[in-house]
Amino acid sequence: MAVFRPDPLQPVPEVEGIIGLALETSPALALLAVPTLAGAVLSPLAAAGASRAAALGRTVYFALSALAPCLGAFPIPLVGMGVSPILGARCGLGLLVALGSRQTSGEARPIVSRAPTAAPPS
Repeated sequence: MAVFRPDPLQPVPEVEGIIGLALETSPALALLAVPTLAGAVLSPLAAAGASRAAALGRTVYFALSALAPCLGAFPIPLVGMGVSPILGARCGLGLLVALGSRQTSGEARPIVSRAPTAAPPS
């Protein structure tokens, strides 16, 4: 339902218009931001040995997130929105790499181990 409600907040140039702001501030900065964003979008494909479907899914998600500002006043998560999306993207990429190394080594252990449970009292 939130999609159909109008947003009462005005766009902030530092978030929704970060590429244009970079272009106004320094064309060299904008020329650096765009290829860096493209590299970040394509980075999950470097871990494609893990799971092609998972790597492709993350790449499509990043691409759609990066292209969303073309449709309206949306932030670009990997450039102008703060550090949280960047950390989340890198955590996801780390899981892809861990999954790939687990599959290539043939391990059957889970990526996240659980703490041992205590034996029930007798």
